[in-house]
Amino acid sequence: MSVYIKPTSEIETRLQIEPGGVFHKRFANMCMKHMDRFVPMEVVGKNRGALRRSAHVEQNGEDIDVVYNTPYAHYMYEGKLWVDPVTGSSWARKDTKKVPTGIDLKYHTPGTGHHWDKRMVSSDMKDIERTLERQMEWVNNNE
Repeated sequence: MSVYIKPTSEIETRLQIEPGGVFHKRFANMCMKHMDRFVPMEVVGKNRGALRRSAHVEQNGEDIDVVYNTPYAHYMYEGKLWVDPVTGSSWARKDTKKVPTGIDLKYHTPGTGHHWDKRMVSSDMKDIERTLERQMEWVNNNE
């Protein structure tokens, strides 16, 4: 299951970023890079950091998303425990659709948690905007 995160369209509009254009893709890549420290990280086993490593920018026409592609990305993003409706286990049977329990997940890596895009926006968006504005200004002055 994948989580698709759209970079903040309000900022794209304010900076007059062309949908699907070069700066739109740069913006998405900057957001992905800044989100990394807020994304929960598996700290043991062979999958150490798999959710963070699965992040990539995906373009479909004018839409550009940051995508986290692991079987559990959705559950980690939502921050709630989801279980098999019959067994009540977080390890669901094959082809079983899990249901939310309302129980909050506990994240063990400091600074990480659910809705990591919102955490990044409140922490880093001003820096991302300034960097992108400088890049756009440089390109406009050197055309």
